[in-house]
Amino acid sequence: RRLPPFTPRVASSCFLPGLVALLGPDLQHWGTTIIQSALALVTTLVAIWLQTAISAFYAAVRGGRMFAEGLFALMEEHGLFTDAKGLPKLPCFKEGWSPEDSTLDEVVGFTLAGCGFLYQVTTGFELPFPLNLVFLPLTAVEWLLRWQIYVTDEGLLI
Repeated sequence: RRLPPFTPRVASSCFLPGLVALLGPDLQHWGTTIIQSALALVTTLVAIWLQTAISAFYAAVRGGRMFAEGLFALMEEHGLFTDAKGLPKLPCFKEGWSPEDSTLDEVVGFTLAGCGFLYQVTTGFELPFPLNLVFLPLTAVEWLLRWQIYVTDEGLLI
C-alpha cells in the first residue's frame, strides 16, 4: 500500500528548506531522499503500532469471552444457578435461565476485555518486570516472528 501522492510533496514543502539549510550546499541533493525515507519509516512504525493495538484488542475480546464462558460453565456445573429441583437460587434468575439466553455472559466478558485492553495499552503492550524475565524465551520467539513478518513479503517461510 502506498501513501497518497500528495504526501511526499507536502512533507517536502514543509521540511526541505530547513533540511537543505542544515545539510549545506554539498549535500543538499540528499534532502528529498532523506525526507522520503523518514516518511516511509514513520508510516511503517505507525502501521506496526496500529497492528499491535488491533491484535491486543482482538486478544482482549477473545480472552474476555473465554473467561466468561468458562466462569458460567463452572457456575452451572456447581449448581449456583438452580437448586436440585431446577428452581432458581437467586431472585434475579428466572426458571430455566441459561447464560446462552442472556447477555450477562457478554457483559462479564466484554467488561473483562475492556479492562484487559486498557491494561495492555497502559503498559505499552509489554510485560511488567517479573513476568518479562519469566517469559524471556517466548519474548525472543515473538520478536523473531515479528522480524520475519516485517522483512519478508510472504511472512513465515516454514
